[in-house]
Amino acid sequence: MALTAAERMKKYRERLKNNPKKFKELRKKHIERMKVSKKKISEMTDEEKANQRKIWRKYKKKQRQNEAKRKEKRTSALFTRHIAKSLQKV
Repeated sequence: MALTAAERMKKYRERLKNNPKKFKELRKKHIERMKVSKKKISEMTDEEKANQRKIWRKYKKKQRQNEAKRKEKRTSALFTRHIAKSLQKV
């Protein structure tokens, strides 16, 4: 039976771990690729800066919404437990 993509990748990574020299080489290449693709905000043009800041604002807004949802779930769960405990006492 043929291997799935995940299984092939798992075997490949295991082989890489057994060959530390090749693993370090590939890791170094990966880091270089990441450095090239990522720019500092000070190195961007004004238009790129505006776009990046827009993206950051969008992510932050979503983060705050998710945080508010989690907080709301916690408080409702605590309230429910509090009610349940008080009903047990009665």
